[in-house]
Amino acid sequence: MTINLSDNSPRISYLVAAGVVQSTFTVPFEFFAEESLNVYVDSVLKTLTTDYTTTGGNGTTGSVLISVTGASGGSTVVITREIPLERTTDFPTSGPFQISALNTELDRIVAIAADVQDKSIRSIRAADSDATASYTLPLLDARKGTVLGFNATSGNVEVGPKIADVQSLSDVSADIALLADIEDGTTATNAITNVNNVRTHISTLGPISSDITTVSGVSSNVTTVAGISANVTTVSGISSDVTTLAGISSDVTTAADNDANITTVAGISSNVTTVAGVSGDVTSVAGISANVTSVAGVTSDVTTVAGISGNVSTVAGISSDVATVAADGTDIGIVAGISSNITTVAGDSADIQSLGALSSEIGLLGVASVITDMSTLGASDVVNDMSALGASSNITAMGLLGTSAVITDMGILGTADVVADMNVLGTTANVTAMNVLGTSANVTAMSTVSGSIADVTAVAADATDIGTVATDLSGSDNIGTVAGSISNVNNVGGSIANVNTVASNLASVNSFGETYRIAASDPTTSLDEGDLYFDTTNNVMKVYDGSAWVAAYASLSGALAVVNNLSDVPSASTARTNLGIDANYYTKTASDARYASADDALALSIALG
Repeated sequence: MTINLSDNSPRISYLVAAGVVQSTFTVPFEFFAEESLNVYVDSVLKTLTTDYTTTGGNGTTGSVLISVTGASGGSTVVITREIPLERTTDFPTSGPFQISALNTELDRIVAIAADVQDKSIRSIRAADSDATASYTLPLLDARKGTVLGFNATSGNVEVGPKIADVQSLSDVSADIALLADIEDGTTATNAITNVNNVRTHISTLGPISSDITTVSGVSSNVTTVAGISANVTTVSGISSDVTTLAGISSDVTTAADNDANITTVAGISSNVTTVAGVSGDVTSVAGISANVTSVAGVTSDVTTVAGISGNVSTVAGISSDVATVAADGTDIGIVAGISSNITTVAGDSADIQSLGALSSEIGLLGVASVITDMSTLGASDVVNDMSALGASSNITAMGLLGTSAVITDMGILGTADVVADMNVLGTTANVTAMNVLGTSANVTAMSTVSGSIADVTAVAADATDIGTVATDLSGSDNIGTVAGSISNVNNVGGSIANVNTVASNLASVNSFGETYRIAASDPTTSLDEGDLYFDTTNNVMKVYDGSAWVAAYASLSGALAVVNNLSDVPSASTARTNLGIDANYYTKTASDARYASADDALALSIALG
């Protein structure tokens, strides 16, 4: 059969819906042997005959018969063709030409080419339009443990990063995602960029590395502070400001003692700002406080004069004309005609004289901006606030706040970044945390740790060993087991000399352990001729003779002892008679023939054991 080149893709896939059962799957491409088909169900390769059978083939299309029940979400069945690369027909050198066989062989070649094309299409490859590059893999040893990389300039295949490094990056992928969220607005907006803006403050932490080492010794406190790590980072960025505040701790204490007044001033910040704008005028007024007090006594007159400030300014501008008038006696005579009026004015001479001494100040107070400022200062709230500020303690405090160093510090504290930082530090959680750290017990504890920084450093040097111990405690807990038998450990420690002796004679100890055993029954393993074993069941010592365990000694229970001279038996004379020994045996001389009798010697040896 001729293969249809327009429909020769050696791959087909089917989707079986969840819960649906399908048992026949059409193979729309030609195949020659059922063994050349690969059947996958949900990516699992199935086995011919065991899992499925086929119909068709031999150069035609066909079917795969396999029962598939769709799993949750559906199941995918994929059928591919993979014809072995081999020649199945050999044509004769002469005679009739086998057209059918040739067609079949050519069909197989085309099918094999289609199989190769299918694998090629599904492989990673360069686009036709891509520039030439080398895709040869680096040598085996060079690429071990790495990922595949491409040169940044040539695009050639090269050794990429270590897999361990990539895995490390993967391990922190959640952290990277979190940082991205913090930057792009998911969690926050431009937070990382904002931190970059204060990187110079972070550099400030470098010179205080020894202090950081000291803090490492107060791990429990650091754990608490870790809960406010963002705040600590912020404070680290303003270390120079903190150092400045430390240098004026007494002033800070004073300010803290007057927090109510400072709170009051904060409530009238707009008025303070207004006063700050006329600081020169305030200084001038402060220099004539006595006159101001006098003016305060004639407030109604001042109010009247304030109503004609324009006229007062005019008169001040024509002082020479006034001098001329003074010299004009005629006119004065006319004025005398209005003496009653002059009398009235004379009654106010003291006030007029007081005002006269303040003519220049009145001129300053008469300008529109000052009148507006005084109107603001005259509000009851401002008057109350200024009254509070006038307290001696506040004046002293403001004197301290007015020094150039403090003004510089407050300029720094007033920057947007520092204000934001202090807002963070001022949260309830941070205040609570700092109150905890500020208790005398914690301060004492941190001072104690700081004084033992060498010990902390020593502990840090043993971090690996400490980690090993922690791993044991949380896992097999061998340390806990030993601790539970510490009395035994102590006993061994008290006999360490004996332990050392045993260790130096370990070969002999092992030899003894292999030779001598105690058991309730005969041992059956590791047997050597001459091994000893005490039978605890029968209370008998046994020795291994090479084939069996036998008694290692004969029991002397009931035996006659030589030293007892037959006193062990009920009747010595009867025993001698029974043994054939003459009662006068011991009185015989050495020359007596019976003394040398073999029988007597045998009997004696038997009798005396």
